[in-house]
This record gives sequence, structure tokens and C-alpha cells, in this order.
Amino acid sequence: MNWPHAMPLLLLSLLIIWSLYRRVRRTIAPARLVPRRLYLRAALFLAVEALSTVSFAMHVWDDVSAAIGLCAGIGLAVFAYRTTRYEHRPDGWYYRTNAAVGVVLITLFIARLVWRTAFVYEEVASATAHPGTPSTASDPLTAAILFVLFTYYAVYFLLLAAKARTLTAEQDSARGPRGSGST
Repeated sequence: MNWPHAMPLLLLSLLIIWSLYRRVRRTIAPARLVPRRLYLRAALFLAVEALSTVSFAMHVWDDVSAAIGLCAGIGLAVFAYRTTRYEHRPDGWYYRTNAAVGVVLITLFIARLVWRTAFVYEEVASATAHPGTPSTASDPLTAAILFVLFTYYAVYFLLLAAKARTLTAEQDSARGPRGSGST
């Protein structure tokens, strides 16, 4: 093995493992409900999804896969939202995502990452051995999985942001009017 050439791949692998660890930890631990942050995250996922729609719009099967992923992502987000637990702490509201949904999403992402990496590695090796062979840049499975993930996070964050506003409004109304003199 040629270590100088393998070092970037090793560093990239370590970075991916570290980011997956952080994602798993974040999925399990309670997170603070901050509407602005949730709206920003949803907007970012929607923007990435819009850009992905443009790049996948070249083949019919990619469009069908993206539509299936979109529907599955919405369904998964609604299910996750309905099973999310909320808790009030002195510094604000927190939510805990359904652990099963988190595990499914992480597993889906990791499995697809491993599969796609192996596929690209094989494609590069084949292209080196047989120059001029056509590349299969379009992949319906990748389109479906990406749209499941992007749609899930965008819809889930929008639902959480709406819930955060509801929870803070309920809490404010339960306190009563400010300055009423009640102690």
C-alpha cells in the first residue's frame, strides 16, 4: 500500500466516521427547540433538495425515484414528529427524536455511502482498464435515498419549529398576563 496516496482517503474516512458519531449522539440526546435554527436548517435542506432536483432531472427513473423518496421522506417526518417527546427545562423546551427513526436514517445513509463508494471505486478501476466505457452517473437508488433524507429533515424541522412556537405560546398564556402582580 502506498501510504502517501492513501492518507487523504484515510483522513476522509476518519472525518466521515467522526461526523456519523456526532449525528448518532445528536439523535439520541435531547436537543433544544430554537425556532430560528430549525427554520434555517429546513431552508438549507430545501435548497439542497432543489439543487438535487435539477441535477437528477435528466432521467425518467431518477424523477420517479425522487418522487418516491419525497413521499417516503414526508411520511417518515410526520411519523417522527408524532412520536417526538418534548420536555421543558429551566432554559427552554427540548425535544428528543424517535430513536428508531434516527437509526433507520443513519443506517440508510451509511449503507448507501458504502455502496456508492464501492460502486465508484469499481467504476474508476473499470474506466482505467477500459477507457471509453460509458459512465453511469445517474443512479435512481441514490436519488430516492437523498430525497428521503432531504425531505425528512426539511419537513421535520418545519414541524418542530411550528411546535416550538405553540409550546412557548401555551407556556406564556399559562403564566398569565405580565405585570398582574401575582406571586
